[in-house]
Order: sequence, then C-alpha cells, then structure tokens
Amino acid sequence: MTFADGMAEDLAHIAAGNLRKALFTAELLARRNMTDERNKLYEVISESTLQHARRMIELALRGRVIEWRWEKQKGRNVKTLEGAMGQLDEMMSVHALDADDIVHQIHLELVGTRLMLAPELRNEMLNALADCDVSLRRTIHPRIQIEHFLHKVSDAGRRHGLALS
Repeated sequence: MTFADGMAEDLAHIAAGNLRKALFTAELLARRNMTDERNKLYEVISESTLQHARRMIELALRGRVIEWRWEKQKGRNVKTLEGAMGQLDEMMSVHALDADDIVHQIHLELVGTRLMLAPELRNEMLNALADCDVSLRRTIHPRIQIEHFLHKVSDAGRRHGLALS
C-alpha cells in the first residue's frame, strides 16, 4: 500500500502512539481506496469524531438510551438498536473506536462549547465520565462501563428536565 505524500506522518500524528489505531486507520483507507490524497485521511477521521459523541450524549440526556426499530435488510425485517446505544455501537464497530477513544470524544464534547449545558449538569456528567474512565481500567468489558455512563447521563437529564420520559 502506498500513501500520498505526508499521509503517513499525518496518520502517525492522529494515532498518537496507538499502533492498533494507526493500523486500523491505514487498513480503512486502503479498503476505501483513499490513500491517494492526503485530505482523505481527514475525511475519514472527521466521520468518526465528535458528531457521534455529541449525538450519543444528546440522546442519552433525552432519556433515549435504548431504542429499537425495525428495518428491511435483504428482504427480512431486522431489529436494530437505536438511541444512544446505537450511536455507541456505530462508534465501536463501524469506526472501530476503543473505549478510551470514546471517553476522549465524550470529554471533548463535554468541555467544548457546542453543547449548551447548565454548569451543574456538565459537572455531574464529567464526574460520571471520570467514574466511567476509572472503571474501564478494572474491566475486560468496556462497553458495559460506557453503557452505565449513558444511563447516568439519562438520569441526570431526567433530573434537569431534559428527558422526555
């Protein structure tokens, strides 16, 4: 596989020492035939960044952690996960983000300026995220810890009047 000029260095910068992330991203670029232009790397990275984390947080705040919908796939009705958990699935499977990456994305959203949150709610969510991050160090099932975080966010949304139910 050959990369466009400067793409390997950009890939190394984005991976920040995470070899697994670098290899996965390189493989993803190769499978999509996107190694010919340097800016294609940033297209792939931007697809899997903050928009999914933001959407996941917003859905959890509204109490929409677990939702299902039926859709047709190859002539069959298939039940697919929606809501915040659906976003989490997409981040973990489609974009191959690990738990640390997801926690990092959530943290960037919480401390950023795009989510308009009351300071009390933001602090509560940051504390829940810190608990989640600590729990991730002691488990072999990181998804469960992130799910627990999403339910805490849902509870916080309900207490602050943001949840629908």
